[in-house]
Amino acid sequence: MLSTVSGRQWGMKAAALLLALVLTAGGLEVVSRVVTNAYGDAWGISKDDPRHYYQASSDPLLAYELAPGTYWRGNVRLVINRYGIRDESDDLAVDSRRVALLGDSFGFGIWQGQKNTLAAETQQLLEGQRVRVLNLGVPGYAIAEVAENFEVKDVIYDFDDALYLFNLNDFARRGTVYEGGGQRSLPHVRAGGLADPLPVPQGLLSMEEER
Repeated sequence: MLSTVSGRQWGMKAAALLLALVLTAGGLEVVSRVVTNAYGDAWGISKDDPRHYYQASSDPLLAYELAPGTYWRGNVRLVINRYGIRDESDDLAVDSRRVALLGDSFGFGIWQGQKNTLAAETQQLLEGQRVRVLNLGVPGYAIAEVAENFEVKDVIYDFDDALYLFNLNDFARRGTVYEGGGQRSLPHVRAGGLADPLPVPQGLLSMEEER
């Protein structure tokens, strides 16, 4: 008799446990669908927002890129030219020494006006010289995307030199919790084959000639 009661109790506990697991799984599924729909709606709204300056890229490594146009982020004006870089001009600067400023949102100047980005301020320091500094910064890009973006844009601009503004989170892999994380930046510049160092803001950039 005792074994029969124990067997029934065990069966009831097992059934209760199974029911709890089913209810938990069902609840998680409902929550997942709600969150997915919410984020899906938010993404759709974001893409229709005039401040949204990204578009899908045909390059699978990049996944996304800057969309040409003029955008406003609060009081900050952002201009993306026809070639997908933050610049008001479509001029390829064929008569100038073309320098690519590489990086993520730090180089892009996500909270900076068009004339206050690192590329723009460096360009001002070079006034009177036949040098054109072009902003290839794209928010969210890490090392792999920065390198690929440079290759893509180099086909268009045929750069003479490149300055890389290294951010510590550039080591983060896309799709991980570390993507886009961290605010501390370590600017580092590498210029290839320069006979004379390119003047840049003192204390902001350091230059190392590539051998």
